[in-house]
Amino acid sequence: MEKIKRLLSMIQHPPLAPLAAITLFALWGCLLIYTAKAFGNNPAYFAGRQLIWLGIGIAVFCITVMIPFYYYEKWASWIYCFAVLVLVGVLIFGKKINGMTGWFELGDDILFQPSEFAKGAMILFLSSLAGKDEWNGRHGRSFVKVLLPALICCGLVMLEPDLGSALVISGAFLIVFFIAGGDLKYILLCIAGVGAAAITFLFMRPYAMKRITDFFSSDGEMWHLKQFLYTLARGGWTGSSEGGALWANSYLPLPHTDSLYATIVEAAGFVGGLIVLGLFVLLGILFSCMAQRDNISRSAAIYVSTIGMLYLMQALLHISVNLVMVPTTGITLPLLSYGGSSLISTMIAFGVAFSAIRSHKPTVTQSAAGDAAPEPGSGSR
Repeated sequence: MEKIKRLLSMIQHPPLAPLAAITLFALWGCLLIYTAKAFGNNPAYFAGRQLIWLGIGIAVFCITVMIPFYYYEKWASWIYCFAVLVLVGVLIFGKKINGMTGWFELGDDILFQPSEFAKGAMILFLSSLAGKDEWNGRHGRSFVKVLLPALICCGLVMLEPDLGSALVISGAFLIVFFIAGGDLKYILLCIAGVGAAAITFLFMRPYAMKRITDFFSSDGEMWHLKQFLYTLARGGWTGSSEGGALWANSYLPLPHTDSLYATIVEAAGFVGGLIVLGLFVLLGILFSCMAQRDNISRSAAIYVSTIGMLYLMQALLHISVNLVMVPTTGITLPLLSYGGSSLISTMIAFGVAFSAIRSHKPTVTQSAAGDAAPEPGSGSR
């Protein structure tokens, strides 16, 4: 009963200004999704569903942000283990789409993608490990301690196989290790390992290798990439003169998800694309600045910085694909692209991050049962 009373006394109210900003950004995403499907038979279908996912996302944001970050640190290992079990489960019971077994089918046209949620769970667990006083990024044992959980997540996602998500998870691990003060030699070793794993994956998956060869090809096997270029060119400075995103609707595969940035540029031009890029850069900067506050714990600072950099990295990867700077990877644009799993998992990650931002370094007292618990008021400002 005392623990319940202590938890209730520490519950925090949702931060209204950040929630409003995130909601407006996601609502703009709904409008962009409608634009991406405006010339179809039912243009409001995907936008309407995204509004439902956004409503659920707002609810889970409010719930997650009200829980003091101390409890996320305490439960981090269990959250991580549950995420790993779900990744294993999707390999056994998941639905195969386009050769990838990465979704659970929950009902008519409702798919759940565990890898989206595993990213945040892994970052939380790694942050809790790297935030401990005894952890030292220059020691091999500490390096292995955070490397193994990342390898497990990355390996399971590669088995689906989903190279794009595996690259994002690998990047998340590198960000955590770098922010936590990891030794440069281990970072370089990991980059080499990621490169070797990616090359091995390409040789084992002919369709993935074809994407690479098509990217560098000059013999007419670049149809998909050319559609990106045509779509971008039609946008000009302020958007297509015909209005909307006609070319993206007609020729781009998945204009509302994997090809959304090119759709944005056609509809809103170079200026609109630059605004989107600038907002994601601003997101990364703001999270990094908020993580510098003196009164939050080390693990909270690592988590907040990593979440900001993770979604900036994912956005840059999506944009790079749409600008034909790198081969196609199937990465969505956070908060904007269509997808319930992507949107809700992002809102959960942001909710935990704002809980961490509002936390204090815990003043620890020993309970009668021997569990460490923060004094009342130490979990919120």
